[in-house]
Amino acid sequence: SAKPTPYGVGFLYEVLRFLVGLVDPSEVHNPPPVRAFALAALLAAMSAGGAALSQVAALSSLLSESLAYLLVANIECAYGASADEAPPAEILSLILKCTHQHLAVVGVLASPQQEALLLRVHVALLRSKVMSSDKRLIVLESIPCLLAIPGLPLHVYAAYDCNLRRADLLGQIATALAEAARPVAGMGVDGANMLALEALTDLLASSAGVDDDDASASDESASAGTEGLLATRQKKTTVQRCAAAFNEKPKRGIEAFQASQLLSTPLDAAEMATFFRATPQLSKAAMGDYMSGPEAFSAEVLTAFCSHFDFGALEIDGALRLFLQTFRLPGEAQKIDRMMEAFARSLFAANPEPFANSDAAYVLAFAIIMLNTDLHNPNIAVERKMTIDQFVNNNRGINNSADLPRPFLERIYESIRTREIKMSDEEIQLS
Repeated sequence: SAKPTPYGVGFLYEVLRFLVGLVDPSEVHNPPPVRAFALAALLAAMSAGGAALSQVAALSSLLSESLAYLLVANIECAYGASADEAPPAEILSLILKCTHQHLAVVGVLASPQQEALLLRVHVALLRSKVMSSDKRLIVLESIPCLLAIPGLPLHVYAAYDCNLRRADLLGQIATALAEAARPVAGMGVDGANMLALEALTDLLASSAGVDDDDASASDESASAGTEGLLATRQKKTTVQRCAAAFNEKPKRGIEAFQASQLLSTPLDAAEMATFFRATPQLSKAAMGDYMSGPEAFSAEVLTAFCSHFDFGALEIDGALRLFLQTFRLPGEAQKIDRMMEAFARSLFAANPEPFANSDAAYVLAFAIIMLNTDLHNPNIAVERKMTIDQFVNNNRGINNSADLPRPFLERIYESIRTREIKMSDEEIQLS
C-alpha cells in the first residue's frame, strides 16, 4: 500500500490556529469545557511536535504570541460570582502545563508576551490571597516541572533580569516562592509551605548549574559573556534606583540619572524624550506629570517625545490611543491642555486630513477625551450620556470655522463608544 502523504505545515498551522481560537474566553461559543478540550489538544500537539514547531516562523509566532496572550486571558477572566471559582482546577492545571510546554517548545524569548505569561500566571497565582488550598498546590507542583527545562533559570535571568527593558522575572518568581514558603502567622508549616520551599531550593540549585552549551564554550568566551551580563545587570540596578527617585519626585530622579551618567549634563530634550520611551521602569504618571509642566524645558521634552510617534497612517482616535498608552494623562486641566496641544501639532504635521490646522486637531482631541470620560463613567446614567448627535453638534465650526465631515465624527464616536481609551493602565500591553 502507498505511504500516506503528509498534510504539511500549512495544514498543521490551520489546525493549531483553530485550537488556539477555541481557547479565547471572550468568545461566547467557548465555554470552559470547550477551552479545556482545546488546551488539552494543544498540550498534546506541543508535546508531540517539540522544538521542531519553533523552527517554523508562523507556528512559533502563533504559540509565542497568540497562545501566550490567551493563557493569561484564561487566568484573568471571570468564571463565577466568587473570586475563588476562577479558574477551575482542570483549566488551571492545563494552563500551567501548556505554559511549561510553551517554554519547552519556543524557548526563552525575552518578549513582552512571555514576560506577561510568567508574571500574570505563575507569579500572580503564587501571590493570590483568595485561591483555594487545592489550587495553590496545583500551582506549586507545576514549578519543579518548569525548572526541569534545561537551563531555564539561567536563560530567564539573562533574557529578563539582565535586560533593561524587561522585568526582573527570575527575581520575582524567587520572591513569590519565598513568600509562599513562609507560614501564616499563628499557624504551623503546611504542605504548601514545604512545596514552595522545595521549589525555591530547586530554583537556586538550577540557577547555579551550567548547561551543555555553556560547558562546551571556551573559558574566555564564557567569562566575557558573564562579565557583559553582570555589567548590564549593574546598570539595570542603577536605572531602577534612579527611576524609583524619579517616580517619587521627577526632579530628584533626573539629578540621580545625571549623577550616574545615564543622562547628560546639561540636559538635552531629545535625549530625555528617547530615555522616557526606552525606560519602562519610569512611572507613566510621573512622566506625564513632568512633560506637561509649565517649564520651557518640559515643553521641549514633550515636543521631542511626540516626534517618536508615526501618526501618518492613523486617524485621530487611533493616534490618541497610541499616544496615551505611553504615559498617564494628568488630572489637571492645564496639563491635559499642554499634552493635547503637542499631540495635535505632531498629528497635523504627519496626517493633516481632514483638518484645516493643528488647532482643529487640538479641539477634537480634547473633545475625544471628554467623550471617553462621559461614555465610560459608571456614575453617569445611561440616559444622560452624550449621544452621537450631541458629539457632532459640540464640534461644529472647529475646523477653521467650518465643520468636520459628519461620517468622520461618527466613526470616532463609535470607536470610543465600543472601545474605551484606558489612560491609567501601567500593565504590560499584550495585544
